[in-house]
Amino acid sequence: MLVSGAAAAGLLGWYYRETAHRLERLIRSAEDAATLSAPLGPAAPVFGRWAAEGDFAGMIARELERAPRLVVECGSGSTTVVIADKLRQSGSGRVVSLEHDAFYAAKTTRLIELAGFNDVASVVEAPLRAQPFGDRIIEWYDRSIVEETIDGQIDVLVVDGPPQVSPWARWPALEVFYPLLAEDPVVLLDDGRTRDTSRAVRAWAEHFTDLDLYWLDTVKGTWLLKRGDGSGMSGPLLRIARLLNPRPSGFGRWPVHR
Repeated sequence: MLVSGAAAAGLLGWYYRETAHRLERLIRSAEDAATLSAPLGPAAPVFGRWAAEGDFAGMIARELERAPRLVVECGSGSTTVVIADKLRQSGSGRVVSLEHDAFYAAKTTRLIELAGFNDVASVVEAPLRAQPFGDRIIEWYDRSIVEETIDGQIDVLVVDGPPQVSPWARWPALEVFYPLLAEDPVVLLDDGRTRDTSRAVRAWAEHFTDLDLYWLDTVKGTWLLKRGDGSGMSGPLLRIARLLNPRPSGFGRWPVHR
């Protein structure tokens, strides 16, 4: 009886801590959303639900402080407007956003026009096509359109699409864009708490060994890859990171070094 009571107390304590931390994530995300939306007025995007959360957009905004020349996005929407705003503030760079859905491509384009960001942002409609990537056939953005559109070295790659219609839906992004990455690139991948995204990230880490991998504790979970000093996750730590859900100081804003 004493053992079961202790177990129940432990379970209750874990539930309380996890609930409190989940609330902290949501509060942080709301704060980031408000901060990013305020300067945009009528062009302010909606965050959350099917759109990116505010904290993921905040992660992207912080990476843009180094004034990248080219940002490529897989999946258009709220983050496209945020990126364009930050590039306009820095006075350099452009963002190209791939979108498979004509409706959402037009919707994001209208937001860009409303904000007056046409000179720094563009949305490219690229329907999903079943295409070979390595030994797999995967539905991804029409590669012929992508290769015609993206030129130059990519400083920041944001992967928030296409929809995860298959276990490997987002894996092709790095397979296609790796040769175009700049010398000091940053890759941000949203929906990191899902099994399919974690599977794609593990494959990236095993294949692109020059990129360090980090976990960022956002609402939906974010994976970050960059060239560095080899202090990122690998091996057994990578396999258990999804379960451990590491929480660095600052509520997970910064890379985790373990």
